[in-house]
Amino acid sequence: MKGHAYKGLLAASVSAVIACNAPAGKQEASASELCFLNTAGNNHQDSTQVHLSIKDSVVSGEMIWMPFEKDSRKGKLLGTKNGPLINVLWTFMQEGMQDSIRLQFKYDGDHLHQKPLMFNETTSREETNNNSPYTTDLEPVNCIK
Repeated sequence: MKGHAYKGLLAASVSAVIACNAPAGKQEASASELCFLNTAGNNHQDSTQVHLSIKDSVVSGEMIWMPFEKDSRKGKLLGTKNGPLINVLWTFMQEGMQDSIRLQFKYDGDHLHQKPLMFNETTSREETNNNSPYTTDLEPVNCIK
């Protein structure tokens, strides 16, 4: 399958997954609902999906990281937005275990940009590389309600 066709098919399936994982009930009218997708790898087979609900400075949502042929991470986001900067705690499940990582995003009004993660040998945990620029670009996709 060509890269663009695969990316379109993946975006459609990602939107369906996000919609199925969206919280039940009505959203406040003043909350902004935003959805993003990043695909990577030789055939765009790795994906990161982000669904954000932003009301004033409070951010909540979901994030799913699905690397090809590896265990995925799926979980909730909760944090704050200050101008274009979004800081959240991602609480996720992976291999039946719950874990969490603090993530840093920047929203430019169109794309969502994320600082990369790195492995901290001292703590033996993955964490956001605070000294790195925002190198991961997540493209906007339609949120399915």
